[in-house]
Amino acid sequence: MSWARAFAFNFAFVAWTAILGTIGLPFLFTPRAVTMRFGRFWAASVLVLLKLIVGLDHEIRGLDRVPRSGCIIAMKHQSAWDALALPVVLGDPAVVVKRELLLLPFYGWYAARAGSIAIDRKAGAARCARCWQGPDRLQLPGGRS
Repeated sequence: MSWARAFAFNFAFVAWTAILGTIGLPFLFTPRAVTMRFGRFWAASVLVLLKLIVGLDHEIRGLDRVPRSGCIIAMKHQSAWDALALPVVLGDPAVVVKRELLLLPFYGWYAARAGSIAIDRKAGAARCARCWQGPDRLQLPGGRS
């Protein structure tokens, strides 16, 4: 039965992302803050799909210990879930992504417009100089090769 729920979620995820991504195309021409609000809405709605279809829920602990001023949140990226949850939880983090993600339809377009910092992994640490600029928070996912 878990394969059926996984299939149902994947179908709903792709369909919802295509629908919302298409309807939201005008947001690519709005100010960054508006684009980010739209992106958080999409991410929150996908988390709701996960809860309704798969039964995956979450609990946030320790958010009161995250400074409201600038800080770095270095995390080990474990799945697509944390990429969805963190913008919803943190509001407007600067996100570091591998450059290839910007090539994905919808996600890449919105990630680029939201100001994601694209890293070319082949370029090495020299490219990370831009990581220290930008909004209040910075997400540094561990990523996968």
